[in-house]
Amino acid sequence: MKGVIALGNPEDYPDLVRRYWRGFLGGFALFAIIGPLLFIFGQRHYPVVSGVLAMVLGVGFLWCWGSAVAAWSAILRFRCPRCGKRFALSCLSSWPTSTCKHCGLFLG
Repeated sequence: MKGVIALGNPEDYPDLVRRYWRGFLGGFALFAIIGPLLFIFGQRHYPVVSGVLAMVLGVGFLWCWGSAVAAWSAILRFRCPRCGKRFALSCLSSWPTSTCKHCGLFLG
């Protein structure tokens, strides 16, 4: 189910984790690609190019992190089909893994 963040369906959990990592790492990748270009096309030499690159970087970075936050909130609300507890939450860690923190169910 692409485009919609669904909860409760065990087949959707790996897609949620993939969306989270895509947004989280995509923001850094965008900065790693466009950041040096902003440095190369300095404000003094190419102000229009620099302004466009800064706008693309700002909007793209916010879009990536917004999608990561949306996927993270869905991951945090996802309940394990076996034990019914929050799949990614435990007292020690809330890092998204493919295994339930409570009962050990693997959703791959």
